[in-house]
Amino acid sequence: MAAPTVFLVTGANTGLGFEIARALCRSNSRYEILLVARKDFPASLISISAVQLDITDDAFVAEAYRYISDKYNRLDVLINDAGIQLVHEVGSGQMSLQEAWSTTYNINIIRTHILTETFVRQHLKFTNSPFLFRTSGTSSLTEITEPKLSIDISPPVGWPKDHTTSLLGYRASKAALNIVVRDWCRLLKEDKVKVFDISPGFLATGLVVGMMEKSGAAHPSVGELVKDVVEGKTDDDETQYNISSFAKNNSALKR
Repeated sequence: MAAPTVFLVTGANTGLGFEIARALCRSNSRYEILLVARKDFPASLISISAVQLDITDDAFVAEAYRYISDKYNRLDVLINDAGIQLVHEVGSGQMSLQEAWSTTYNINIIRTHILTETFVRQHLKFTNSPFLFRTSGTSSLTEITEPKLSIDISPPVGWPKDHTTSLLGYRASKAALNIVVRDWCRLLKEDKVKVFDISPGFLATGLVVGMMEKSGAAHPSVGELVKDVVEGKTDDDETQYNISSFAKNNSALKR
């Protein structure tokens, strides 16, 4: 019997990362799914394994790499879903704007890139397997100049403005992540590794659920689209770099 495909899914505590894991569990293929979480994962999910890992800690990252190398000697699919949005912390005074932006960029770009850099050596043993990063449709420069969401509408005249609803730090970090992903595509092109930058649409994730639901965000139960990407159902033969919003126009993915 063929060995199972080994997955590493970051950001699996809640939201889309959790839904991605659930969708993969519904596949007919043999998968070994390792969920990266900063806290213990519910023991009831016995078909998958939890890897306790804070991606901001080099020691944890190195230990996770050793664990996966020793146990599996490979990593077939890396799904980078870990991310952070700190608009509430700024609005409530728990964090300064400087601290929030620095933390957001560190997790959403720098640490995601370092985690990928760490595991690419194992991943390249299986060159037909994809790398996945999760971007945001709100990071699109086109979208921001053609406002369709409430966060893109200009506020009334006067100062001060309400910055707490703009999600600017998060959106800027995802725009920067798009450049990072584009370079991963360049680096791995000749290795025949597919790199996907996926936007699942406007979702009410664990980041700022209440505010996003009021703005029309959908439930994050759209992990099926990531499973479809992993299983090659959305392959585009002309490009390895996809910034996609599959959920926006697919009623089957909406809740």
